[in-house]
Amino acid sequence: MARKIPETHRYQLVTQPISTTVPSEVRLEVRAVSGGAPYQDTGLALQTSEYRIDSYRFHRWIAPPTDMVGDRIKSIVYAPSSAAPTPLDAPTAVLEADILAFQQVQEKNGQSSGLVDIQFCLYPSGVFQRALWCRELKKDTPAASDGPEAAAAAINASLNDVLQQFASALPSAVAEIPRSQSPAPAAQGPM
Repeated sequence: MARKIPETHRYQLVTQPISTTVPSEVRLEVRAVSGGAPYQDTGLALQTSEYRIDSYRFHRWIAPPTDMVGDRIKSIVYAPSSAAPTPLDAPTAVLEADILAFQQVQEKNGQSSGLVDIQFCLYPSGVFQRALWCRELKKDTPAASDGPEAAAAAINASLNDVLQQFASALPSAVAEIPRSQSPAPAAQGPM
């Protein structure tokens, strides 16, 4: 007797076009989008308690959330701009994002929602630099029902909201980046 193998269902993000105007005095580079293990895998994450995150067995994203979110952030940051061209000597700011949550949350009352929580940070170029700007953006959208497809739709809605918040905050964050840093005066010893 042959056992029927369950069909794997795959979900994609259906994101809204989002645009922003990044000041041209700073060159902006998207470096990395990171996240914990559940967000580096294609499994549709499911939070069943305050401490436990599982994933649906036969319900998967088409790519890991870190990749999908990275692609969306790049489409916002690198979109053609009507602003003046960036000068060659413009300072470079590096954008990094860390996915803190990208999952269905099941509440004790039987309701579920799609939670997205991402921390965005801008750093000067180079390694081991102190952040110039960081902002954690979070959205929890109620799901229409308790199943995985409704969870994917609620997560998608939450991501659209978080990315819109990011696009709205980005111009003022970039505008605050120091344009040039004059070298510190050399210390003079006793004469």
